[in-house]
Amino acid sequence: MVRYAYWLVVGWVSIFILLFVPGFITFGHGIGDVFYAFYVITFFILVSLLRYKVLKRKKSLVVESMFVCVIALFIGYVTLEFTLLRGPEYVWNGRVFYSK
Repeated sequence: MVRYAYWLVVGWVSIFILLFVPGFITFGHGIGDVFYAFYVITFFILVSLLRYKVLKRKKSLVVESMFVCVIALFIGYVTLEFTLLRGPEYVWNGRVFYSK
């Protein structure tokens, strides 16, 4: 279960970076969007390190479930941040991708 959640994060972060760098998605904070990108990359590194710790120990269903829940909550929160909870500079206009 952790393995699948990890690969979900890898895919999501890859798509996020591919869309964030050219400016297709924005968090609505102008130059402050870089903070969110740093936040996503830091979370990805943390998940990568914790994945090896979780898989190294005895596989506990509770620990694996918590790991997957944290990943799901983070992906949901960041997705909300670049959609409905966009900042004041580029407010939510009903579109996921920002058109210049």
